[in-house]
Amino acid sequence: MRKYNNKWSIVVTNTHYIKTPDRDDICGSNSALADAYDHLHHQWIGADEFFRRFTHLFGDFIYHGERPAVTSVFQQGLSAYADVLQRDNRRYFPHDRLKAFLSACFFQALIVCRFSVIDSEDGETWSLLLNHDVPLSLWKGDRKKLDVEEIDIDQEHFSELLYEKSVPENMKRAMRRFSHEAAIMAGHLDSRH
Repeated sequence: MRKYNNKWSIVVTNTHYIKTPDRDDICGSNSALADAYDHLHHQWIGADEFFRRFTHLFGDFIYHGERPAVTSVFQQGLSAYADVLQRDNRRYFPHDRLKAFLSACFFQALIVCRFSVIDSEDGETWSLLLNHDVPLSLWKGDRKKLDVEEIDIDQEHFSELLYEKSVPENMKRAMRRFSHEAAIMAGHLDSRH
């Protein structure tokens, strides 16, 4: 494992299999997160698809600190979802809870997923900004010597690309129907209500 600026590291296994974090990977022994995970998956058919798309987009081998960046994003989203579940349930509709989850995920992604991956041998670079049509999991391929750098990208543009590529259509329709899209993609994202 190599560290870069005490933020990111790359942990590359000898497999082409991208592992989407499951309930145990994300929640561990935290029962509030586990309950939020179960509730989200029960309430929204596209939850698995969101987790899969997001992991495919950013890969499972980029670590921020001691854990995969994507796992950190999902934990933050589920933490916000759990917080909303613990409040008065009658005040929050399913679309409000989904908005809290997505907003928290995007807020955390702005911190841990604003990176570019550089192939030292070929000089090619992947980032959401440059290669938003190709997920990192596909771009990586058989590349061996990779470096990670933080990128400077407009927060609103980053959020728009992330929303477009990771959120399933049924969730997008719900967010559009209840006018939550702008709040989720705003440059100053915040997971609080």
